[in-house]
Amino acid sequence: MGALLEPTTEMGKWSVEVRRESAYLRCSGYNEHVWEDGPEPRHSPRVWWDPEQPLDGPDEIDWAAAFAVLAEDTGCVLAALDQILTDPGYGEFMREREPEAGVWRAKQTEDSVRLYGPTIAFGSREPWAVHDLVELVYSTLADLRDALASVVPVLP
Repeated sequence: MGALLEPTTEMGKWSVEVRRESAYLRCSGYNEHVWEDGPEPRHSPRVWWDPEQPLDGPDEIDWAAAFAVLAEDTGCVLAALDQILTDPGYGEFMREREPEAGVWRAKQTEDSVRLYGPTIAFGSREPWAVHDLVELVYSTLADLRDALASVVPVLP
């Protein structure tokens, strides 16, 4: 169990829960969609599972190959990642570890940004299905932020 952080205005509908070695990145609307027959949430992570890889790794964790966010949400997701990166728990965890580099890559599509890298997910195995959250390990988080920032358009 982790600690839910108070979302900043810049995070929009996105929020984070920090844990000991990882953090959850989530958005609103998923529970209403699943439990109350609400509309599919527009601002939620979409997960892709590599059909060539086993569904769970040797550590019994469900590792997905990528997740995507709407292009219009990239600024909000960057703000959420910044909130994790500045959390004292992240700093404490990384104090004695080297961050992993070159793990994540970003690809912009017409309406989304796909982030390929170590994603822990729970839920549907359908390609790019909406998920409640993705779990991101701290050791690759700075690299993820850099990959996402590389495709964010520069605002005037």
